[in-house]
Amino acid sequence: MDAAPLLDALNWRYAVKLFDGERTIPAATWAALEEALVLSPSSYGLQPWKFLVITDPALRAELRPHSWNQSQITDCSHLVVCLQQRTVKEPDLQRLLDRTAAERGVPAESLAGYGDLMRKDLVDGPRSQRIGTWASNQVYIALGNLLTSAALLGIDTCPIEGFSPPDYDRILGLEPTPLPIQRGLRLRLSPQRGSLRHFEEGALSRRRDDRAPLNLGFTRGCRPQADGQRRDHPAGQRILRPLSHQRWPGLPAQDGESRRHAPAGSRQQAGR
Repeated sequence: MDAAPLLDALNWRYAVKLFDGERTIPAATWAALEEALVLSPSSYGLQPWKFLVITDPALRAELRPHSWNQSQITDCSHLVVCLQQRTVKEPDLQRLLDRTAAERGVPAESLAGYGDLMRKDLVDGPRSQRIGTWASNQVYIALGNLLTSAALLGIDTCPIEGFSPPDYDRILGLEPTPLPIQRGLRLRLSPQRGSLRHFEEGALSRRRDDRAPLNLGFTRGCRPQADGQRRDHPAGQRILRPLSHQRWPGLPAQDGESRRHAPAGSRQQAGR
């Protein structure tokens, strides 16, 4: 693969503020993005995360007031909530070792040294007191991988940290329990919320701590021009090379990102 398409896609990507609620990411494209999340690297390969894909409009509408009323929550094609693990215990290590041994076709005993290394670091060592920070760092690796993958596929994204974690816990049925659990998330869903699902193929079951919504979909309206004016562009037209690093007029800078020139209606969107 030539390097130019990668740089073009990264220059094309930015945190989308307006999504076209009438457009949906094609199923095959979304399946590839899910797989990109599953294939994301992590420390020791433990993958201390889980991802919720929320498509139910009523549930999104309930989350929006607790997300600084940001329109991306309800207007994006796919809303992903990233969850991190709060603790790492012996069963977590053993599942990884058993899976690795099975995949490699080697005796589990041959990985004992690797197990000891993880145990001394994450279970018995000083870092066991900072697992939340460690796991959060791993989730951001997966998030970055998803953002890059989406850009390469022409999907707009917008990662968001502006939301109320306690309210997300309450609405999504993620209230913590005093005991560490090794199964997946405890989701208490009404029949109307059947479109909330979680996936972790290729990963271990994890309990959550932090949540970080990610919106995916298509842009709505038009993009800023080099002169700061907004103009419409024919649907399907795509300009990858940024003409300006000028920020959107009237909007404060967020996440250290500059708003770049690109046409409207030409990208699918992903949430932040």
